[in-house]
Amino acid sequence: MSRIKVTKIKICGYGEPILRIDILPELIRFIKEMYPKSAIQLTTTGWPLYHLKGGVKYFEESVKSGLTQIYLGLNALNGKTYGECVRPQINSYEAFNQVLDFIKLSKKLNLNVILSFVDLGSSDRKEIKRFADKFKCEYNIRKFEK
Repeated sequence: MSRIKVTKIKICGYGEPILRIDILPELIRFIKEMYPKSAIQLTTTGWPLYHLKGGVKYFEESVKSGLTQIYLGLNALNGKTYGECVRPQINSYEAFNQVLDFIKLSKKLNLNVILSFVDLGSSDRKEIKRFADKFKCEYNIRKFEK
């Protein structure tokens, strides 16, 4: 057992952590063994989950293993803008709808979900709040830095 006090661990990186969803439950169990009182956050775009064999099953297992929070890089309120901001490797409307499904699944599994938006100058803060409230999520608007 470590003597370091850790309150939150974020799983993120260069790329999409969900692409390795098959190892995520084991990783989370390991983290929980080392830091049983820590919150564990997954930073993701969410939509790849539905394109991986066993994705939903592994995600549910990750939650049972101790995943507590999702930080979702949404950046848009509709499929068109989502495609421009995120540039998913599939149809942007399909990806956006899968993100909405991911939010619903995460909430159903009792995860705390924070929706992240980048303010590109045209962000409607009231509309973002309304969107987040609709899904009972927190939200964060980050400034765009060149």
